Amino acid sequence: MKKGKRKQFVKKQTGRSSPLMPLVPSRTISASWRYFRDCRLELDRFLDVLFEKDYSRLIIAGDVPEDVLKEAWASIYLQYCELTGEGSYNALFEKTKQIQEMNGKITLLDGIVQYLQMCYDSDMVKIVNEFGIGLDLSAADDAAKKLKMVQGFIKRMIVDMGILKKEVEALEEEGKTNTGLDHYEDWLTVMSKTYQYAVRAKDISVMQFVRNQKKINEQAIKQHRHAGRS
Repeated sequence: MKKGKRKQFVKKQTGRSSPLMPLVPSRTISASWRYFRDCRLELDRFLDVLFEKDYSRLIIAGDVPEDVLKEAWASIYLQYCELTGEGSYNALFEKTKQIQEMNGKITLLDGIVQYLQMCYDSDMVKIVNEFGIGLDLSAADDAAKKLKMVQGFIKRMIVDMGILKKEVEALEEEGKTNTGLDHYEDWLTVMSKTYQYAVRAKDISVMQFVRNQKKINEQAIKQHRHAGRS
């Protein structure tokens, strides 16, 4: 950071605003957390989350918070839609990308608000204003009072992100309704007959399940074409 651009704010004086509290909860990452983040998880775990919203099924080890598991599930379901080529993939991808970008901006701005209450830094003010906020803050100003407008901006972003998350959930529900649990059970039966052994949801990963679907469909198409030439 360039010398001379950072100045310590004086201790709180009479009449100055109370400090603004963080809007984003702090998160401590534990080395003991182990959980699924992609389609290598077993199909039965995937179905329990998809149909029952049991996010704990993503946990391999440790007491992983639900918000962390929900983020992991969003990535898993997006990858699943990409693997299967479902029509909702493009919409899911765009909305998930927007959520991730918005979450990053919210975390950044919230951290800057906390920092600027302790130390004035013109570079940090410039970063805030790159978001089009129009923050006019100097070292002599009541930082907490001036930064309320930034928190207002963050709050609106949090609301918008919540709307996007609900839209993603709606797309998941749409896919679940269109497919249904019977779809997966029927495919497990088909796979068991095709490969001549019991294919169980607890023994096959989502990734392998989708690969098997594609292989069986390709074989069926080839057989149909061959029969048409006979």
